[in-house]
Amino acid sequence: GAGKTYLAKLIAGEVNGKFIAVSGADLTAKYAGEGPKKVHALFDEARSYIRETEGSRKVVIFIDEIDAIGQRRESGKDSQVLTTLLTEIDGFQVEGKDNICIIVATNRLEDLDPALARSGRLGNLVYIGLPDISSRQAVIEYYVQQLPVGAVSDKVSYEKLSRMTEGFNNADLKEVVSYASRQAACDPDAIHIIQRHFEGAIHEIKRSKEQLAGGSLELPLAIAASMYC
Repeated sequence: GAGKTYLAKLIAGEVNGKFIAVSGADLTAKYAGEGPKKVHALFDEARSYIRETEGSRKVVIFIDEIDAIGQRRESGKDSQVLTTLLTEIDGFQVEGKDNICIIVATNRLEDLDPALARSGRLGNLVYIGLPDISSRQAVIEYYVQQLPVGAVSDKVSYEKLSRMTEGFNNADLKEVVSYASRQAACDPDAIHIIQRHFEGAIHEIKRSKEQLAGGSLELPLAIAASMYC
């Protein structure tokens, strides 16, 4: 919910490139040999696009939850998929270095095999933390703007809402607006979405987060994108 996929899409847009997104779980397999085939297919798709465009366009491959396939090899997990991924990354250094950008994301950086972050592979680390108070206000206002004109009362204090949402990520803030909208729809006295609908939404989401975190809002931050461009 920290916006890792959105940032990767923005990078693809900045370079006017093709965006290919998968999760690490998509590259795992029940049967031996299937995982490496999936990795080969992913990079073959990128290579084919580069050939079709005669090298005039770039490809951004985004692998979310890379820890599903990139855990330390001494962990006992099947390392065939990881080995295949490393081979493909090394191959692109030779044949597609200027046309390929590989971005991976994880919430468990400490669990990744050091070979992934070796210089020349995925050596650039970017930490994506939770939004600060001004960013939270901007995110809430952005999602409010997606609602029909006049749906929200002009007396709503977005500054107060941003103060109340410390520890919320972007997905949480989007849900605040959605939840408040549903609250207003069920409120027979409501003409607009008003302050108490938003505050009620925040309290409910906080309660859910606390239950998931065992009574604390200190959830793991969502987090590190490494890239080779």
